Amino acid sequence: MNHMRRQGVLVGIGIVVAGILVGGLQWHAEREQRRAIMALAPADRETLVERTLRNLDALCPEAVLSRQCEAEARLLLLIPECDAECRQRATSYLPHATR
Repeated sequence: MNHMRRQGVLVGIGIVVAGILVGGLQWHAEREQRRAIMALAPADRETLVERTLRNLDALCPEAVLSRQCEAEARLLLLIPECDAECRQRATSYLPHATR
């Protein structure tokens, strides 16, 4: 019984460590993406917002949430030119959004 308990603790620690690693990698990737976005000219960022919103409208019907739709929405939220309406639309494509 003690052996099983030790295995359970080790599995739990492994899950926590994996979660920390994944979170760190996501944070780093988002930071790099934000840096690349900010390197664009404001007009190019506005064009990126418009194109990404068109992609969401065309490829992501309201009833379907996919990883690609979520990624597009998260990209929009990183762009300063994404105004309040844009942010509201982007947020609606994220899993925690309520309809």
